[in-house]
Amino acid sequence: MYLVSCEEDIERLDWYCSNSTPPLFPSEKEHVLVCVRLRVAGRPGVVLMDPGYHLSEPMVVMEDGLSPHAATHVAKCGTTTKTNTYEIYEHNSSYVVWRSSKETPLGTSKCVNVVHVSRPFLSGLDVAERHNLVYGMKTLINRARNGEIRSGFYFTLQPIRTAKLTLFFSDDNGEQFRVKVPFTKFLDGPNSVGHNTSLERWSPARKCAWTCGEEDLWREALACVARDSGRGREIFDILPQIASLLADSHLLDQLLEINAAIVNMSKDN
Repeated sequence: MYLVSCEEDIERLDWYCSNSTPPLFPSEKEHVLVCVRLRVAGRPGVVLMDPGYHLSEPMVVMEDGLSPHAATHVAKCGTTTKTNTYEIYEHNSSYVVWRSSKETPLGTSKCVNVVHVSRPFLSGLDVAERHNLVYGMKTLINRARNGEIRSGFYFTLQPIRTAKLTLFFSDDNGEQFRVKVPFTKFLDGPNSVGHNTSLERWSPARKCAWTCGEEDLWREALACVARDSGRGREIFDILPQIASLLADSHLLDQLLEINAAIVNMSKDN
């Protein structure tokens, strides 16, 4: 069992997989996941485990594509359907090609991702996760065991005066709710978040109030996110810290400049 690195949205697949290791200069390495090598009656393959990201169960990827090779993985969230398939790259077994598509009422988008499985991931400073430190979109997503999204939040790096936190969650019937909160609300520290807010699931009466537009129901949405994450009130403490960072214009400018440099460096991969 070892960690392996993944590169997302590859445009030149044959070029990227032409050597035993990925091309050094343009690699961003979006994230890492766990890999286990296996043989079934002498047939090689790998098991990929990516909990908390796109998948909720291990994916078996055999070089010959035969059993126990994983079937197409489909996950639905509201009106969005995500489909994932995995296969060993036919010309170089050092790589697993992960093809992903997302269908929404607005259309279908597709991307090709590559997992480098021939060597273990060793250093976050060198090959993985470095972009996520400065990446302009930050997310926290809570998933059910079947992979469906339950709740979460996201925001983009921008000055505190315009920055907003988007909270989203689904009720027990699968109905989705979403609300935006200005980050300036969190500048007063932990007390601004509402530590007295209940983490219990909300009642039908509160659901009615939500649809009627009560202003402070974002606190209950945040409570849903905190509860589903299993991190309790730690989430309540994080947001004032993020607000403080967004209010630091010097730091924010540096993050955005570094991110732009990485995007420019890897745009041809």
